[in-house]
Amino acid sequence: MSEEKNTTPQTDEVVETLEREESTETTETTTENNLNKQGSTNKETEKPQSLSEQMSSDDYVIYGVTPEVFNQLTKKNQQFIIAVDRQLQQTDIAPSALAAVYLEIAETLIQGQSTGQTAKHLYGTPTEAVAVIKEQKFPTQDQLEPVRSPDWQIALDGSLILGSIYVALTGFSLINNATEEVTYQGMGIITVIVNYIMAGLAMLQTSKVLPNPDAPKGKKGYFKYFGVATLSMVAWILSVVLTSTFIPPSINIPVPGEWLLGIGLATFALRFYLKRKLNIQGGIF
Repeated sequence: MSEEKNTTPQTDEVVETLEREESTETTETTTENNLNKQGSTNKETEKPQSLSEQMSSDDYVIYGVTPEVFNQLTKKNQQFIIAVDRQLQQTDIAPSALAAVYLEIAETLIQGQSTGQTAKHLYGTPTEAVAVIKEQKFPTQDQLEPVRSPDWQIALDGSLILGSIYVALTGFSLINNATEEVTYQGMGIITVIVNYIMAGLAMLQTSKVLPNPDAPKGKKGYFKYFGVATLSMVAWILSVVLTSTFIPPSINIPVPGEWLLGIGLATFALRFYLKRKLNIQGGIF
């Protein structure tokens, strides 16, 4: 969403200025043509920058309106939607709702341009347009609950990310150091299973305490997030190390490096398939 800029009282003045410019445009053009025909050598008086020109900005971004759509608007219509946006920054309407409103306004203005209808004809002044938008009672940011998949899906997603990376890297390391001793000390089948389970639990717990950068100072939750994330990761790695160290190879049967690499790559690819298939939301990645 665009950043807050000028105060709202200025927006009415913008539209009034735009209308005055529109009404005098024909007169100014006629006068200029007459002077040219008479061969006047008087220098053209420098025209002061109008309020609408002062407010125009090629870098201004309207949330929900692509640059391609925005550039189809006339300069006056661009000024109108910018003025509306600046006033709505003072409200708590949800960004997703504003995005839909801005896109509808932009498309309506573009259609009106083909028949000569101005923003004034379609919506009135920016203040009047904003008043109508506020009456629609769009949901506020606080009313929108974040989308979150079930815990088992988030745990599965995290398991297939972290667990796969760890297994694949271990397999790659064993292949590059293919000695009998290293192969014997590689990950066993139980360690592989524990790795995936603990990685998923670590990601699940971390996802529940994600910080909120929009919260008031002191309530963003960064300290809690880093604390839980650190403890979860330590528990994950520690569980892998302990199962590899204390469970005998006769039970925790070692898995060859080639198999580990294949398992890691296969489960990592499976993660992307399931994330799209199940539409998993609310995880860290």
